[in-house]
Amino acid sequence: MVGVRTLTRGFRHQALESDPSNLVDVPIVDVAEPVESVHCAVTEKAVEVQFPPPGRTISGEPAHDIAGYRIFRSSTGQAASFALQGETATSPYRDSQFEFGQTYYYQVRSVSGTPGHLAMSDASPAVKVTPRDIFPPAPPQGLQSIYTAGAVELVWTANPEPDLAGYNVYRLENQTALRVNKEILRTPIFRDTTAAPGKTLTYYVTAMDLSGNESKASQEEEVETK
Repeated sequence: MVGVRTLTRGFRHQALESDPSNLVDVPIVDVAEPVESVHCAVTEKAVEVQFPPPGRTISGEPAHDIAGYRIFRSSTGQAASFALQGETATSPYRDSQFEFGQTYYYQVRSVSGTPGHLAMSDASPAVKVTPRDIFPPAPPQGLQSIYTAGAVELVWTANPEPDLAGYNVYRLENQTALRVNKEILRTPIFRDTTAAPGKTLTYYVTAMDLSGNESKASQEEEVETK
């Protein structure tokens, strides 16, 4: 049981003590040792904070009554800068509130006890991660072509990615892919005026994002130039 008394300065600096407050039952929780081996994996949609469960409590007993984990994040790594980012029952924790190119530091604390009587472990060692966008857009879909007025006209369905930069068009010549657009295309349409007449030509399209990642090729499209 825990209570509080206030002390005030009395006559000749002798402390005067108040009556005690109400008493509160505060159970002592044998919390787990700090979580170890925290690491981060970056996906296109989230930073995954991965960690194993703690093995023992601070008293040396096998860890038990783990109610979950609290994840803290900082942009500087300074001790006082970590703020609660979220909670999870098990590993991993997926942090979707991030930006590519920004540096983050993560700490994990386990929570032990029962509802109403929970206690946190000390923080894990901080782990640093700077997510990089290495994830290309999806291949363009719906490529169609027609030869008219001495040129091959190509059209396809626009990609939905928010970081889309544009498209490249390739023409296969002797099994070698030649990019036929000089600059990246902002819209899903292209007119190839360099197509030689009297041939069967094969085209495909790729998508580019703002980080320079290029998608796999769309389906190929054949067109006769006659």
